[in-house]
Amino acid sequence: MMLGNLERARLQDRVGPDLRAVDRLVTEAPTLIAVADDQPNEIGVWGRSSRSICLGKWGRMRALGCVAPGVPRLWWTTRPYLKLVTFVPTTHLDRVREALGEAGAGRAGRYAYTAFWVGGQGSFLPLDWARPSVGRIGKLTVVDEYRVEVLVPQWYQQVVEAALLDVHPYEEAAVDWIRLENAVRVPKVWEAGNEWWCAEMEPDILQMAESSRPRCVHVERIGWSAELALGRNGIAVDRAGPGGILLDGLTRLWMEPKPPHISC
Repeated sequence: MMLGNLERARLQDRVGPDLRAVDRLVTEAPTLIAVADDQPNEIGVWGRSSRSICLGKWGRMRALGCVAPGVPRLWWTTRPYLKLVTFVPTTHLDRVREALGEAGAGRAGRYAYTAFWVGGQGSFLPLDWARPSVGRIGKLTVVDEYRVEVLVPQWYQQVVEAALLDVHPYEEAAVDWIRLENAVRVPKVWEAGNEWWCAEMEPDILQMAESSRPRCVHVERIGWSAELALGRNGIAVDRAGPGGILLDGLTRLWMEPKPPHISC
């Protein structure tokens, strides 16, 4: 059985919202491997092709944080929050808020069911072919309503919208999605004892390494030119290979009995 939207979103809570080919995961306990190879029950740290089931950058940074020692030296920033705005008659406020929270809306860091609402009035005129739950055909109707706003991680968007439409009493419910600028940072370099750990040697990491001169860099992926540049600066390179650093971290993420919802 293929994953539904809610199961997919919860899986992404565990190992990253940018997990690729997530629709093809068909088991609750996939094999965690270094390189994905299109098997439906495996999650790979790195993928061989666009069809591979593999971690995205966010998942790799989280896995790195589970195994790397020391303190963070460089950060990766993402902005994956959305805000849902809808308008609900006063009679259905509690039901809608509860449904949104159960579907994953209002999750921010270590908090859930966060929401904001304010009262007002809305108006509409049902036309001949309408089937209004409130008001009558051809008559302008004014209803006491609440404007409801909730924060939604982007990978919960489909689940939350479906939950809203399932309980909203209006035939045509307002569903406004707003992309937010709330930034979330994840360490992509860790340092301990003048040694660094990172998943992949990126240009900004290389530039900082050439300036800071750590004794050694432990990395899974690095190009030959970057490795030569580090060598010219007297920096040793421990090329761990795919999964050599991150696989243990991915396993720890998967084994968490109650993984926290990602704050992004």
